[in-house]
Amino acid sequence: MRDGRFVLKYGWAMKVIAWPNFILGWLLLLLCIVLWFVGQEVKLITPIQFFLVFILPSSYLLREAYVRRIEFDSDALYTFSPWSRPRVIPWSEVTGYTCPRFGGLMGRWGILKTEKSGAINLDFLSGMGTLAEELDRRGIVSKEKF
Repeated sequence: MRDGRFVLKYGWAMKVIAWPNFILGWLLLLLCIVLWFVGQEVKLITPIQFFLVFILPSSYLLREAYVRRIEFDSDALYTFSPWSRPRVIPWSEVTGYTCPRFGGLMGRWGILKTEKSGAINLDFLSGMGTLAEELDRRGIVSKEKF
């Protein structure tokens, strides 16, 4: 809970996946640079591959893990993402949610549907149980399962 709002955010698992790949990518890239400076033949494609395989995806995951979150209180939902501006979505705009057949919101994945603000992905965020309880309390039901 933060400032009277419940907070849904990525837990430690996303960070554990992202940080080692990020560090490994930079170490391998640094190794390529050192080898190039000492006269070893390093093909240009190798550092580019390390960047594309390790650094770029893990940079995306780190931004998601540390910036993306959803907060809610009795008035509205508040979404924060590294890829879009913060949004305030009143509960009256929430029309329902979809979730996979194999677990519902407690399966830690789903999509919240709104009238004017589009869809909100709820993928593997901690605190999904609290959100599911709030949706049930407000009578917001699942529209479909996929």
